Amino acid sequence: MTTEMMVGGLAAVVVMLIPIYNVSLREIRWLKNYIVLILLFEDVYASERRSLLDSVRATEARNANDLYHKITQTAASLAFRRSNNTVDIATALWTAKVKTSA
Repeated sequence: MTTEMMVGGLAAVVVMLIPIYNVSLREIRWLKNYIVLILLFEDVYASERRSLLDSVRATEARNANDLYHKITQTAASLAFRRSNNTVDIATALWTAKVKTSA
């Protein structure tokens, strides 16, 4: 195997991993925003907690591990729907800051 083939193979792997990395960064941002929403607003916390408990009760699962995987997928989709707009989260944080300092 030549050096050119090895470099080409490594470059192909890097090119394939970049989209996966970008998706991961986006999902981490959604989860961070979701955490901020839940911690900042008590009504959001109460609503999301009720929703999570309802989902746990309604989810058909073979065992605890199966339930865990299904619920974490549900939580990830909730995080996406509730917090995919970073500007709204930043505005909410700024509003909270201004209210507490006034």
